[in-house]
Amino acid sequence: MSNIDSQRGDLASYLATKCESLVLASATPHNGKMESFANLINMIEPTAIPSNGKYEKKHIEPYYVRRFKNDIDDAAVRANFQDREIIKLEAELSAEELDFLQFQQKLKFQALEGLQKGKSKNDLLFSIGLFKSVMSSPAAALASVKKRLVKVKELTNRK
Repeated sequence: MSNIDSQRGDLASYLATKCESLVLASATPHNGKMESFANLINMIEPTAIPSNGKYEKKHIEPYYVRRFKNDIDDAAVRANFQDREIIKLEAELSAEELDFLQFQQKLKFQALEGLQKGKSKNDLLFSIGLFKSVMSSPAAALASVKKRLVKVKELTNRK
């Protein structure tokens, strides 16, 4: 919904203008981009974000609440939350999977070194996103790599 360029975002923005009150609830955090979070806040209170689009925590604090199960004081309610049972499963990785994971880890450490030298965090975010997509599926990993190649090509052509 935070992407106002999507049909979902379009619908949410439209509905926000037609409602006297609006509550947005999610178990999933937004994508981490300030612009996306600003779009959500603007649905709740259009004047919360300064017109230049730059905002600080003080601008948005009145409009969101973040709660964790540890914040619940009522013992009867807390009893409904059971501890997660973690079951460790061992899996044999193929040589290709090991090679890819080693490559991904190398990308991550190179990006961390770059951060120490004052470079952009984009490479680190890509390496983490790549790892997540690998854990999702080979198709998701391939899509991530293709998207990154397009972005790198675009940036290279601008220079």
